[in-house]
Amino acid sequence: MIRILLFSHLFVVWAQENSHSETPRKPQNVKGWASYFENEISSFLDVPLEWALNTEVPHWLLGSYIKNGPGKSVFEDGRYYENWLDGSGKIHKLTFANGTARFSGRMLETGNYNKSVARKAMVPSVTLDRVRPTDWSIYELFEGALNGYDNTNVLLWKLGPPEKEKGMYIATTDYPLVHEIDPNTLRVKQAIPFTDIASMASC
Repeated sequence: MIRILLFSHLFVVWAQENSHSETPRKPQNVKGWASYFENEISSFLDVPLEWALNTEVPHWLLGSYIKNGPGKSVFEDGRYYENWLDGSGKIHKLTFANGTARFSGRMLETGNYNKSVARKAMVPSVTLDRVRPTDWSIYELFEGALNGYDNTNVLLWKLGPPEKEKGMYIATTDYPLVHEIDPNTLRVKQAIPFTDIASMASC
């Protein structure tokens, strides 16, 4: 039974690969992936989006989609995170209203990120994996333990009532610390540690 399931899965993967092998690549698809793993630390607010294709945004589409994820992995001192998931968090927001689409972005300005900006170097902190080209020294491991972990780059969640201006927007990971975010400016309002909860180090 296991062999049959495995063969079926491999056949489906093969069929998908071969069915798309003749599909031409579109410039608007390739361009974004080429720079997917590069640093992107710029801040911008409510930039109007213009479409390459002659289509309109439906007027019934209202609201914002906000997502966080890694935005900076390489620092001015040449150090970089070996694991992309350690990358400093950034928030992006798409807002739809009255047939328009606007785009915003801002780094998650956490305590450790702000220290790294001020120092112009990667500040030691708790990380999922090693840093390159040289890993933390014994002294940096001590500093990293003091700085702890505050890189909330995995999920953005809204707590509270559905009204736009009410409730709390938090950037979070599987670690018991979150950052409250202003949904309009994407600014970090405060860090909220849940000191009575121990991290299980998993999602």
